[in-house]
Amino acid sequence: MGEALSRLGARGRWLWGVTAVLFAMAPTPGRVADARRVTLWPAPLIWLEAPRGAPGSPRPLDLGSLSVVSERRAPWRFSSYALLERARRESVPTRELGPGTFAGDRGALLFYSGVEEAPARFRAIPLGNLLHKQVAYLPIYAFAELWPLVQVDEVGPLAGHTLYRARLAEGRDRWILAARVASPAAQTVRRRAASRAPAAGAAEASTKARRLADALEGRHVVLYAGEQGLERWQALLPLFLRRTPELVVVEPARAAEVRRTLGPGRPAGEVAGVPLAEHRLFDWDWVVAGER
Repeated sequence: MGEALSRLGARGRWLWGVTAVLFAMAPTPGRVADARRVTLWPAPLIWLEAPRGAPGSPRPLDLGSLSVVSERRAPWRFSSYALLERARRESVPTRELGPGTFAGDRGALLFYSGVEEAPARFRAIPLGNLLHKQVAYLPIYAFAELWPLVQVDEVGPLAGHTLYRARLAEGRDRWILAARVASPAAQTVRRRAASRAPAAGAAEASTKARRLADALEGRHVVLYAGEQGLERWQALLPLFLRRTPELVVVEPARAAEVRRTLGPGRPAGEVAGVPLAEHRLFDWDWVVAGER
C-alpha cells in the first residue's frame, strides 16, 4: 500500500489515504483473522460468509455454499465491529492481576489447542506486553512429557487467558503457562493443576535442555513433534530458552509444509548429543534441533 501511495500525486495520496482509513473503520464481523467473512456493505451490516470446515481439513471453496448474511444494528453501534475500535478496546490494560505478580517468573508459554490455531501467533504479543515477558506460542498436544515433571498452580485470569504457574520437581525456577479461557488447552493445564505432585527424575533431560538453550541463545529455533508429541528434553527446552526471537513447535500435519518453507539446511554439529541444522529464511538464522 505504501509503495502504491508513493507513486500517486499529493491529491491522490490524500484521497486514497483517507479511503484506506475509512475502510479500516468499516465494520468487519467477527475477529480480524476470520477469513470466512467478507464485508459487503456497512449499514445495515451485510457480509458474505463461507461455511466453517472441520478443523485442520482444508477444502476447495464451493461458491454455491456461500451465504449472504445481514445484521441490523443502530448506526452508533457499528463501531463495535470496527477494526480500529476493537484494537482500542483490546489495548486497554485489563490487569486482573497486579503488574508485579510475574516478576519472579523466568518465562511464559501460551498453549493453543489445535493445528488450525497455529498461524495465530500474534496472540502471544499482547499477552507478553502485559506479562513483560517474551511468550512462546506452542501446541498443547505436543507437551505430554512435560506434565508429569511440573507442579502446576492456578494464578488467575488475565486479558481473556487463564494463567498457571509451573515448577519442576528439581530447582526453584518457575514459569507462567497460559491458555485462552475455556479452551481445550486451558482444560488440559487445569487437569494437571488438579493432579498429583510432579515426579522426580527429570535431571538428565533438564541438563540436556539447559545446554541446548545456552547454545541456541538469540536464534530462531524449530522443533518437529512426532505423533506422540515431543521427547522429554524437547518438552523442557522452551522453559530454558531465553531471548530467543522465535520458537516454533511443528505438528506432524504441518511438517512437510514447514520443511518446504525452510528449504535445505546445513549441518551445524551436535550439542548434548542433539544434531543441529542451520537454515536461512527471511534474512534470519533458524536452527532445527533434533532431526537427523
